[in-house]
Amino acid sequence: MYLKNAGYTVRTAATGGEALALVASDPPDLVVLDLMLPDIDGIEICRRVRQRSDLP
Repeated sequence: MYLKNAGYTVRTAATGGEALALVASDPPDLVVLDLMLPDIDGIEICRRVRQRSDLP
C-alpha cells in the first residue's frame, strides 16, 4: 500500500507459483516476499529467481 501510494506499480501474488510467473513475465525492480507462502516458501522463490534472472 505504501509503495502504491508513492506512485509505484505494485503486483501481488497469493502463491509462490504466481510470484514466479509474474517475475518471469515482467521482471520487477524490487521483490518483497512473505517467507511462508502456501506452495513455495519465500527463500525458495528467491533461489529460483536468482537462478533465472539478473535481479540482485
